[in-house]
Amino acid sequence: MAMMGEALARYEEICQLLVAAGYFRARIPMLSPFDKVAGGIAWCMTAASVDIDVDFQENATIGQKIKIGEGIERTLKGMKAPPLQAHQLQGLDFDAIYPVVQWLVKAVYGIRDEIGDAMRRLSLSQFDRYCAENVADDSRLTAQGTHTRYAPARRYRLKGSVRSMAPPVHATHVLLEYGMQALNLSDGGTPQPGSTAKAIDASHSSLGREAAASAGEEGELPWSDAAASEDAELSQSQIIALVSLGAADIHEAALRFAQQSESLMSSGEMAGVYKARSEREAIERRLQYEMGQLDLERSHAEKVRKANAAMEAEIANLNAAELKQRELQQQLVADADENAGGEHAARLVELEKLVKLSADLTDEAKKTLGAHQSEKERKEQQLQQMASPGEEFENVEEIERLYESELDKSRRMKRLVGQKGRSIALLQRKLDDVPNRAELVQYERRFRELYHQVASKLEETKKYFNLYNTLEERKGFLLKEISLINSIHENFCKMAIGGGREKLVSSIEGIITSVKQNLIKVNTRLEEEVHHRDGLQASYDRLVEKERRYYKLVREFQAEAMKNEQLVGSQG
Repeated sequence: MAMMGEALARYEEICQLLVAAGYFRARIPMLSPFDKVAGGIAWCMTAASVDIDVDFQENATIGQKIKIGEGIERTLKGMKAPPLQAHQLQGLDFDAIYPVVQWLVKAVYGIRDEIGDAMRRLSLSQFDRYCAENVADDSRLTAQGTHTRYAPARRYRLKGSVRSMAPPVHATHVLLEYGMQALNLSDGGTPQPGSTAKAIDASHSSLGREAAASAGEEGELPWSDAAASEDAELSQSQIIALVSLGAADIHEAALRFAQQSESLMSSGEMAGVYKARSEREAIERRLQYEMGQLDLERSHAEKVRKANAAMEAEIANLNAAELKQRELQQQLVADADENAGGEHAARLVELEKLVKLSADLTDEAKKTLGAHQSEKERKEQQLQQMASPGEEFENVEEIERLYESELDKSRRMKRLVGQKGRSIALLQRKLDDVPNRAELVQYERRFRELYHQVASKLEETKKYFNLYNTLEERKGFLLKEISLINSIHENFCKMAIGGGREKLVSSIEGIITSVKQNLIKVNTRLEEEVHHRDGLQASYDRLVEKERRYYKLVREFQAEAMKNEQLVGSQG
């Protein structure tokens, strides 16, 4: 037990060394100790830039383990590492394995340091080759850009001459032109507590004016000296009021505003206010849109009214012309009756054509007038409907009802979509539970691998069982031989003392007879096994011959197929 405890402690130290070096498979509890140790040694060799020719396999057989150990032994000799024999690795001699693992871990760390130093030297050389430090130029460019970006910009320009101004007034004007205000703090003054809000409002208005001035381009400054002094004094009073506002007052105002906001939010009044405000804005936008439409309709109706008036005047003119033409036609008919000449007949035909054309134009004008009249009536009805407030509210209520119904329908549809989505997800999970073709192929491959593994393990187990049975039979025969020799020795001693020779001979003859019978049984069983083996060998030979014929036929078929393709290609 002490040896087992010491070996287990050494095994834990080896696993800790491998994990510290970076071989984290040593933490997997399902791996056997041989797989952890042999895999860790092979990994250390690979990490140390050593060409290792080892076919490492997990859960290897005894022969495979010995082969792996021999490959590791050859590689360790080439690395000039501490000696390690293959049987020591296969037998898990941790006392012999520990110094080898320790030496390999040190080699891995050394290789890592060398690679890190080489990469560092390479990076430094590449940096020196392609990059250069130019801090002075960067700082100079940054300073120039900052000076250009934050240079003073002129916002106003003073009208008139500055020669008659006093130097303080001129300085004030210059500061105002560049967006600044000169402060004259000599007046002093302390604002009253009640004037704090006024001072804040005044400061906000002045800041708004400055922002508006800075947003535009360079303007003009038509102020006089008195106006500049007045603005300077106003700015002085505003700034003094803001400065004199104490921290306690600011904190108290902020707390009061926060409490009012929280109370309004908790009571829901702010939500109602926001909702009412949004509804009012929506109604105002709708009203503006309707007013615009109303103006458009009114202008269109005015145009239609003017067109109708012009059309009515034209129709009146056409009616008068038609009446005059009829009178002229009657007169021409009377003249034609009196003078039945050819010239009057031709003029009469021409006048009839003109009268017919006039009648057609009159009918067309009447139709156009009727269409304009109906359009006018329709527009007037629309104007009346738009002007009536009750109908507008009815339309709004109808729109709200439609909106509520559509919202309810949308909610129902969302619930239905959720139900359908859940049912689809359930069906998708059921479909995922059914394996597809790729998964079935993978399962089949894994089952084949498992079958081959089980078959190999079964064959190995059968070999062990046969070996055990053979050794057990040999042991039984040896025990029988020992007992027989002991009995012969005892009987021979008794025969030397007294008469018992015949009895000894008879017992030996019985033993010989039983041995012959056992030998006959064993030979019979051997013949049966040999006959069974010969039958299996014959069937195996037949199958091998069949496989050979199959591969031969496949090769012949492939050759004929290639010939067929060549013939088809040559004919095409």
